[in-house]
Amino acid sequence: MRAFKFLSVGAKGRFSGHSWSVPQGSAPGAWVEVAGALKACTQGIHACRQADLPYWIDDELWRIELEGELVHGKTMVVAQRGRLIARVELWESTL
Repeated sequence: MRAFKFLSVGAKGRFSGHSWSVPQGSAPGAWVEVAGALKACTQGIHACRQADLPYWIDDELWRIELEGELVHGKTMVVAQRGRLIARVELWESTL
């Protein structure tokens, strides 16, 4: 599944503190995988569908590829694994 992920400056997760591997050239970043049961806001790779974007605004917006089990929440999707595909370059979080 293709989705979006907001991250802080430097491709860092605001809540998790995880530093994501960023794409190099046309190659996507490395896969990040979690073990155990998925749970929104607690366990899993969290991402946004297009309609979820206003809820999660942060410094950088990325396209992300998700695989494995998926849990669809009200304002997010949580997956077993994910990797960054490309940064959305025209995104800017300041007005």
